[in-house]
Amino acid sequence: MAINVYTPGCHLLCHDDVIGSRRVSYILYLTDPDRPWKCEWGGALRLYPTVVQKDKEGKEVKVPGPDSVLSIPPAFNQLSFFAVQPGESYHDVEEVFAQSSGLQHDGDEARVRMAISGWYHIPQKGENGYVKGLEESLAERSSLQQLQSSGDQFDMPSRDVHQYGGESQETDKPPQPAGPLAEQTKDEAPLSEKDLDFLLKFIAPTYLTPDTLESVSATFGNECSICLDKFLSQRFSDALKTDIVKQEVQMLPLATSDIESQTSWRMARPP
Repeated sequence: MAINVYTPGCHLLCHDDVIGSRRVSYILYLTDPDRPWKCEWGGALRLYPTVVQKDKEGKEVKVPGPDSVLSIPPAFNQLSFFAVQPGESYHDVEEVFAQSSGLQHDGDEARVRMAISGWYHIPQKGENGYVKGLEESLAERSSLQQLQSSGDQFDMPSRDVHQYGGESQETDKPPQPAGPLAEQTKDEAPLSEKDLDFLLKFIAPTYLTPDTLESVSATFGNECSICLDKFLSQRFSDALKTDIVKQEVQMLPLATSDIESQTSWRMARPP
C-alpha cells in the first residue's frame, strides 16, 4: 500500500503492474472533496488493449496498443480496481495538466491527484489456494520481463542509426562531413560562396560571418552550451511560423487508425 500524489506535470507511463504475487490492483482517490475534479484536468487512469507481435526469435509477445479503451478520471472517495494479468493489464496515469496562464479559474492547488493504491496478492505458501510455481509463471510473462528480454524492438518509430559521412563503423578514420559542407572541415578556409548561398536560405546572415562563427565556436568550446537568439533568417522564420499555425488549426482524428490512414503522421508506441 502506498500514497501517491500527482501535481500538475506528473504522469505515470504504461505498464501492467505485474511484480511478485500481485493479483488485483486498487486505487482509492482522495482528491479535494470541496472541489470536484474536472476531466479536462487530466490525471485519469487509462486502460489499454493489447496487440500480439513476434520478437526476433519468433516468440509471440503482447504489447499495449496506442489508444486507451477506458479512461477513469479521479473523484473523491472513488475506488477503482482491476485484475493484474501479465502482458494484459496495461494502464497508465494521464498527465495532470497545469492551468492555462491568464485564465480565471481554480488554481493549480486544486489539481492534486492524491490516492491510496495497493494490491491484493495470490495465496502464498502455507495459505489456502496456494499453487506452486504460479508466481514464477506470472513473472515470466510480465511487461517488465518482456521489456528486459526484447529491448526496444517493439518501439515505434524504431531507431534508425546512420554512420555520419557514410563511413563504416570499423574504420579508423574520423567521420567526414556530408552534404553542402562535404568539401570543408573546420580547419580549412571559411565557408565557400556555395555554402553561404545554401545556408542563407535558413540562417540569419549575422551568424555566418567569420567573426561570429569564431565567437560561437569559442563560447561553445568553453561553456559546453550556447543560446543563439533569432538564429533563423526572418524570411524562413516567418514562413515556418505561418506553416505551423496552419497545421495547428487542422484538427487531427482521435483514433490512431484514422490518423495513420488519413494523414502522413504516425503514432509513437508504446503509449
